[in-house]
Amino acid sequence: MKDKLNQEITWLLNEKYNGRLTAEAKKDITRLIKREPVDYVIGYKKFLGCKIDLRYMPLIPREETEFWVKRVIGDISDKGWGNIFCEHPQAKLPGSPLAKFCRGHERGRRWGDRAYHKKHFPSPYQKILDVFAGSGCCGIAILKHISNSQCDFLDIDDNCLKQIRLNLKLNGIDKKRYHVIKSDIFSAFSSANHKLLTINYNLILVNPPYIGLSERKNIQKSVLDFEPKSALFAKENGLFFIKKFLQEVKNYLSENGVIYLEFGYNQKNDIAKLLKKFGYQNFEFHKDQFNKWRFVKILDFFRD
Repeated sequence: MKDKLNQEITWLLNEKYNGRLTAEAKKDITRLIKREPVDYVIGYKKFLGCKIDLRYMPLIPREETEFWVKRVIGDISDKGWGNIFCEHPQAKLPGSPLAKFCRGHERGRRWGDRAYHKKHFPSPYQKILDVFAGSGCCGIAILKHISNSQCDFLDIDDNCLKQIRLNLKLNGIDKKRYHVIKSDIFSAFSSANHKLLTINYNLILVNPPYIGLSERKNIQKSVLDFEPKSALFAKENGLFFIKKFLQEVKNYLSENGVIYLEFGYNQKNDIAKLLKKFGYQNFEFHKDQFNKWRFVKILDFFRD
């Protein structure tokens, strides 16, 4: 425990105070001693080359989420969006996720064919929906690295909406490329805000609350004490919001659209049952970098 605290103090001083032990730094160290998450104390989290501010205390972006969003960028590249964004300056930077993911495009994969792209992705902009957006990290990472994308961010929490707007600004995203809308899952589509929204999205990202209420005893105290419980827990063994999402999402996905859904490591079988129950037939389960089941890619509406 002391080793972890010492590591966090070192990280804090280096990231926020240039290695200097100031009076403010001492106050922040007290916060760490009280087990407040170091990312809140520092004030931001790095996520796929984006700086995600955390001042309104949304759910802290996880490494597991970063892993599958990086995979999304790779899949988009393979589908032909890479014809546009592999020519983007970010693709030339060794440290950029695009540099790695554009290699498939450079090898001449079928998805990299420009004619194929025009047939299946005729729009100059690809529409993305980020549901349960939280800090906005998932959608912002896509917008940051894929120049021909637009994203609508949905969340029910007012603090999260403020956080998303701030993070979009901090990461230099043009206002013409996004909307940030208050919505209880898809409720905004039947409200006055629906005019701002697209009906058919090419890509839908969802990272819902999925921890079952009975699992609270297994959650770290620092998470329970400081992170928003509404972003963590769900009824019905953590499946309540996932179930509602899967029931409704077909109404908002384009014919060639793809869904990426994050879930708990022990929920794969339950998710598979729900997918079959609601008529989904074409989906793939994937593990995270820690070899745990973490997300499902749903391709029901894809037509080759």
